[in-house]
Amino acid sequence: MFPTSAASSGASRSPPDRTTLQALAERTGGRSFAAVSQQSLEWIYGDLGSTIGFVKERQEITVAFTATALVLITAAGALSLLWFNRFL
Repeated sequence: MFPTSAASSGASRSPPDRTTLQALAERTGGRSFAAVSQQSLEWIYGDLGSTIGFVKERQEITVAFTATALVLITAAGALSLLWFNRFL
């Protein structure tokens, strides 16, 4: 079964353009696969699962909190000057 456009009624189906997919994979540093059987499709998904992942890393956020506090303190000081009419 080939993917169909959401705008179509489902009557027209088109196979994937393997040449374009291969070119896209080469251009982006990826790989292109063509599964002709259930077994080859399972192998491809199994191979993908071992290569796709993520890495957790700790990130320092003290600077963001300090900058936010500085902005809030400055705003509070400015509002205090306005409230009590204490301009120089």
